Amino acid sequence: MTPDFRKEADLLAGWLTEVRRDFHRFPEESFGETRTAAKISGFLQEWGYEVTAAGGTGVKGVLRGVPGSKTVAVRADMDALPVTEETGLEFASAIPGMMHACGHDIHITCALGAARMLAGAAKGGAFSGSIVMLFQPAEELNLGAAAMIKDGVLADPKVDMIFGLHNHPSYPAGTVVVKEGPMMAAVDTLKIRITGRGSHGAIPHMAADPIVAAASVVMNLQTAVSRNTDPQDPAVVSFGTVQGGTANNVIPETVEMTGTFRSFRHEVRDAL
Repeated sequence: MTPDFRKEADLLAGWLTEVRRDFHRFPEESFGETRTAAKISGFLQEWGYEVTAAGGTGVKGVLRGVPGSKTVAVRADMDALPVTEETGLEFASAIPGMMHACGHDIHITCALGAARMLAGAAKGGAFSGSIVMLFQPAEELNLGAAAMIKDGVLADPKVDMIFGLHNHPSYPAGTVVVKEGPMMAAVDTLKIRITGRGSHGAIPHMAADPIVAAASVVMNLQTAVSRNTDPQDPAVVSFGTVQGGTANNVIPETVEMTGTFRSFRHEVRDAL
């Protein structure tokens, strides 16, 4: 008998809301998701999953089916961002300077809801395959997935198919959006350090100004997209930090910048 997952999800709505708000109140930094991992592990063990740590603070839960059957994995990320929450919500972050601003608390909750319902369906004999639940740390650093794969999370049992999702505030709650082909871009981190020669701001001709150079880098790297990739291939270059100097009238010696590349095809990624 095929379970009515929609009906079960509706019945779990109150619990899911409570779980999500708890994770939202207590966000944790990348590779520091210890409380989050402990809560997830407790739930999975309660539902009959074999639970192991992976990728540092990551969690793997396995519900084994008939030997030789197919294995499906469900993946969610766990880490938060160094952002101060100012929503004023009753379940707002209780951790200063840290917030689930990217919605990983939602991803965790969705995966836990799936894990709970799948465990119930397995007990009822609804399917014979294995289920692997993967809760990944450090997605925001672009390091967690590789760490978990290195620890062998896609083996024992060998994963045949994997599902994941990402929330999208532009769509109404309860909407599921799918498309053919890639939907979420590959992410690469850009770090640049410009070293010049410092001087007083009143005598700039004596300096090799790294701030002017940094401004030029920011502007000119935008042409990496507009002049070096096919207009039909989506690509993004964005800078998130530009740091240099300590006084308004002193030209510093160095400027450090970080940014992100986003792309959908290997060829575009290589070009960027």
